[in-house]
Amino acid sequence: MEFRDRNVVLRDMREADIEDEIRWNTLETQRAQWDAPWESLEELKHFDPDAHRRAELEYLKKPKPELRSTLEMDTETGVHIGSTASYFVDQDFNWIPKGQPGQRRALGLDISESRYWGQGLGTQALAAWILYFLEHGEEELYLQTWSGNTRMIRCAARLGFREICRKPKLRQVGGQDFDGLTFCLDVPAFQRYLLEENLKDLALTPATQAAVLAAYDAKPGYYEAAAPGAYQGEAPDFPICRKSPLERLVLWCCYLTRVRRKYQARGVPHRVFLDTVSDIALRAGLYEARTGKPGLAKADAIWFRHIHNAVIFRLGSLQFQLFEMIYLDQEGCGEAYMTFAQEQKARLPQGTPVLNLHIPKGADLSPAAVEQALDQAMEFFPQVFPEHRARAFLYYSWLLYPGLRELLPAGSNILQFAARFRVIGQTQDPAESIRRIYGKRFPRRGDYPQNTQLQRQALGRFSCLGEACGILEIPTPWISQME
Repeated sequence: MEFRDRNVVLRDMREADIEDEIRWNTLETQRAQWDAPWESLEELKHFDPDAHRRAELEYLKKPKPELRSTLEMDTETGVHIGSTASYFVDQDFNWIPKGQPGQRRALGLDISESRYWGQGLGTQALAAWILYFLEHGEEELYLQTWSGNTRMIRCAARLGFREICRKPKLRQVGGQDFDGLTFCLDVPAFQRYLLEENLKDLALTPATQAAVLAAYDAKPGYYEAAAPGAYQGEAPDFPICRKSPLERLVLWCCYLTRVRRKYQARGVPHRVFLDTVSDIALRAGLYEARTGKPGLAKADAIWFRHIHNAVIFRLGSLQFQLFEMIYLDQEGCGEAYMTFAQEQKARLPQGTPVLNLHIPKGADLSPAAVEQALDQAMEFFPQVFPEHRARAFLYYSWLLYPGLRELLPAGSNILQFAARFRVIGQTQDPAESIRRIYGKRFPRRGDYPQNTQLQRQALGRFSCLGEACGILEIPTPWISQME
């Protein structure tokens, strides 16, 4: 079992972990100065590596309970750095065995590799541990430490734990008396912490972040309740579409925690997730530039269903969507929008796995950037989604329409990008091209903006505009690797 969140992975113990534990109890022992040192320092004196190894090997033979009480902790890159644990306390916050009446679950963790201290991994791991239990329906969670462990106290406060019990001079460390502290998780405070972290991930402007937090605080509990059902039903009638633009943005900022868990549960690196959801900030910025207000357009909320479903990924300058081949003709979609040769349909049948390409606004389409994005995709998808044996990159777009060759210089990035694809279908429908080039159709020729070369060249020559379907077949060695 693995539970991934941000830059940490919580997972079941493996046999290889035993040697790390032995090292943490013989050589790398700094954690004992902070993890219940009144016990740990004494235990180190009597630590028996062989006995520990035998005990852990026996432990590994036992069946795992559905709800784990301990998990090992790795970095996202697979470095084993410590563990998380949980135990039970009674109403006086004293340790009790599992199964006793009135038991309350307390959480703990150790980062035993001291070179990873001070990087925020402890906070991330504890947040992941909390999420793990919340997802399993446990909301009454506690944490215990001693008054000398100031780093843990700061971490607990940041995550929304509130001190509920202090036992003066309960612990003696280094000849000094320290208080025993018990904290209880304030779930709404933890949810707000998650929202603040999501806002950092999205890198929204300070003004937009302030607007999101103000809207969130004005309706306590509303957005957490609404977020899980935001995409129920079918597009375009999702519940999120019936919200105000600002409410849509707040919902997405809250829902990002669940979406991140979806992506990382599928093995998607955190960096790829952040690059993918940068589209939210991009579209929120465009909406605010148009309206002067923070929020998300209804069309953008509908588009984000792909992020909600964790099927789209930004790699370099391009977005790639897990997809199945579809032909936009009478046979394929019930409308004769384009015409495709039967030979082509036999070569790449409808329903064949493909990767659908999208270009974010402002993306770098230089040949080097496009090549890098495609190379990243060729590495990413066989590793993360080996079951999706994509046969081609698919791209439906006005950018592939052959008429653009009459409007743009041969060396333009758009034409060089289009040249990578084999056009298999097209239609002389300029509507999407006009929207993309000019923003909308205008009643008079003089109203069309003339700021870019393409805007100037296309005006009066709409017959050169249309849409096309192109494919870029995936090399056989990659397909063999996926199979």
